[in-house]
Amino acid sequence: MNLFENLSAKRQLKKGIALTKKAMESQGAAADSLFAQAIANFTAASGNEKAKGQALYRWGLALYEQSQRASSDGKVEELLQQSCEKYAAAAEYKDQKAEALNDWGVALIAQAKMADAEAAATLFEQAKEKLLAAEQAFSGTAAYNLACISSLMNAPEDCQQYLQAAKQAGKLPPAADIRQDQDLDNVRGLDWFEQTLKDVK
Repeated sequence: MNLFENLSAKRQLKKGIALTKKAMESQGAAADSLFAQAIANFTAASGNEKAKGQALYRWGLALYEQSQRASSDGKVEELLQQSCEKYAAAAEYKDQKAEALNDWGVALIAQAKMADAEAAATLFEQAKEKLLAAEQAFSGTAAYNLACISSLMNAPEDCQQYLQAAKQAGKLPPAADIRQDQDLDNVRGLDWFEQTLKDVK
């Protein structure tokens, strides 16, 4: 593999990331077109072995972000499934493992929220498994999302533990976002919740 191919893949990755960001700031058909262009760049970059792990991860991220803007449940489900497949492939690469597993868990949570009770329980367990693996791969990476899924699974003590871990790792979102995060609705009224957010900006 020559230097030109490596540089070309780098440019494709950079362009795909920029297009994804632009798509996230757009709406409707314009956003879909930008996501398609981003994915075309990630597809091309994934043909380069040095860039493949990151290309697959970014591809999965673009599909997930597109799913959050899709207009029909069927399209959302289709994009989420495709996103999970790309995250699974990206997780095979050491340099992308923690991030890919973390975001795979997030995509599974999104699938669970659309499923019936029995399927949702299975998907939540799968999501927790990915998030725990992400946290094991790199401490702090998935702590906040583990807090969220613990709340969703009615495990408030686990939620408190992971929120504290995320705080200690400097991985908490802004306090205003945490207070508005619907995944934490089950624990928001508990005494320790606001105490945990103390000193979080």
